[in-house]
Amino acid sequence: MRKLFAVLFSLFASAANAQSYTTLQWGLDKTATPYNFGANIGGAWSNLGTVSSAGVWKVPSSNLSFTQTGTGAVARTVDAKLKQIVNIEDFGADPTGVNLSDTAFSNAIANGREIVLQCGGVYKISAAINWNASFAKLTGCSWQNTVIQQTTLSADIIDVTGSGNIIDGVEFYYASAASAGYGIKSIATNNIYKNFEVINAYDGVLVSTGGGQFFHDFQILSSVHTGFFLSAVNDVFISDFIINCGNLTNCSLGAVRLADQTEAIVMSRGDVLLGKYSLTMDATSYSQSSRPAYNRFTDVYFDSAAQGSVINNAIETEFVGGWFSGGRTATGYAGLTIQQANSLTFTGTEFFNSGCNGVLLANTNAHNISFVGSSFQSNSVTSGSGTCHGLAVAAGVSDWSVTDGSAGNGLYTGGQQGYGVFVNSGASNNYTISGIKCS
Repeated sequence: MRKLFAVLFSLFASAANAQSYTTLQWGLDKTATPYNFGANIGGAWSNLGTVSSAGVWKVPSSNLSFTQTGTGAVARTVDAKLKQIVNIEDFGADPTGVNLSDTAFSNAIANGREIVLQCGGVYKISAAINWNASFAKLTGCSWQNTVIQQTTLSADIIDVTGSGNIIDGVEFYYASAASAGYGIKSIATNNIYKNFEVINAYDGVLVSTGGGQFFHDFQILSSVHTGFFLSAVNDVFISDFIINCGNLTNCSLGAVRLADQTEAIVMSRGDVLLGKYSLTMDATSYSQSSRPAYNRFTDVYFDSAAQGSVINNAIETEFVGGWFSGGRTATGYAGLTIQQANSLTFTGTEFFNSGCNGVLLANTNAHNISFVGSSFQSNSVTSGSGTCHGLAVAAGVSDWSVTDGSAGNGLYTGGQQGYGVFVNSGASNNYTISGIKCS
């Protein structure tokens, strides 16, 4: 490029008006201001760019050609190549966080399919980003490195209504605890969210309606109301994550919450820490079309919530591996309380070191609850030695089983539970207890 301009300059320095030439010549057209420079080709002027009287040269990228290296590569304009990816700063975003970047996000979304945020950039906004594009991508460097900060504590950070998008490598941040709104609100289909972080949101992530959503490699920290909230949605795949509520009062409705007709949720390899509740599953109705169903959790660790976890109005859900441990406040809560539910299976799951019972089957409408190869250890931490148990079954609860597991007080320090399995007196029937190793 430098050689080209050197040649052009040497020619232009002595050139007369190029329009007077009859053969191919480089030159200046001085009839316009700034001057046009280019070539006279067979008597027709072909303009390449402009040069000002101060010597500022400008060549439109649409006039330059680009060809990728490699067999089969075809020529494109530099203009087309550069517009393939949009840097948010092309539209005036401020990566220093001094000025708001709301307008820049709106304009970039309207004009780009891949929007890049600067490494180390902090982009402040005052209203929710409306990501209504489809088959587009928002890319930062990584969480904690590229930040979008919401300055209005009652507003969402990003609302994704388009489908087929990828959001990668961004931190969504409130400077202090939000009073309303969502860090990420996803109400579309077939979107992928990865390598992201949400901090201090009222609700960290909401997934509602649609389906085919993927979330992986992320953190949600210090959410006020819920960490990850799934409401009336299906086919959501969540993996490799940490949700840390930050204290025992945040996540007041659950660090992870499944509500209403939420189905085919697959959650795996995650750690859920602190908060009022670790996991809540509930619905306004137990009717077939209204309750969480057909969900699966694999190696998810629900740990240290003030009042443990609660499952109500849910059916056909499976837990594989992982653990429930919490409820170590006041006089003690169960690590997991199961109320009205049907066909829940726990395979190789640990229930340990909870404030009262490891698990409480609390409602006579809990049916077909199965524990296979699960462990009930060292519970009754805050309720007192012998007061609570590994698995406690309320009077009249029927249709449940515990097989091939273990119970005792020897594996963990802390609690001294009374019995591995304790069935309260009442009309319970049709239950199985077998193969439990006690220590």
